[in-house]
Amino acid sequence: MRHRLLLLIAAVALGWIYLLAFTFAAGIAAVQVTPTWWLGMFSKSATSALIWLALTHAVAISLVSLPFAWIIGRVYGRLRVPLAFAITTAICAFIEIPTISEDFRAVGPILQSIWLFGAAVLFVALPLEVWVFQTWPSNNRLERSRVASSVNQRGDG
Repeated sequence: MRHRLLLLIAAVALGWIYLLAFTFAAGIAAVQVTPTWWLGMFSKSATSALIWLALTHAVAISLVSLPFAWIIGRVYGRLRVPLAFAITTAICAFIEIPTISEDFRAVGPILQSIWLFGAAVLFVALPLEVWVFQTWPSNNRLERSRVASSVNQRGDG
């Protein structure tokens, strides 16, 4: 019981720190100047600036999610992917959706699609990275030897 309570407290703290890191990274991505070579790629410079903002935002979310995905994958075992979905669902449900829902109809379709793209990246990045980390083989010698010995005990090796 005590172990589960500690894991729950750690998960809430990890989610809170992830929210802060995500907010910081999104702010850094938002203040990046659009490169001049990118502005010529689309017919309107405002459209190219908004698309650049969406791409830098997606990269920032993905990069911020990497250390959190690794920690969740190492600590939470079978619950790692559901926990990652729970964290991103909570952030989307309580922070992301209420923030934009008031003005969603007032903005144009480009801003709506950029917001939806950003929300989708936020919702999927952490769980996807946790899943990718769980499929990679371990480089830990002790873990490899433990798996090899368990295979040998079953008579498969």
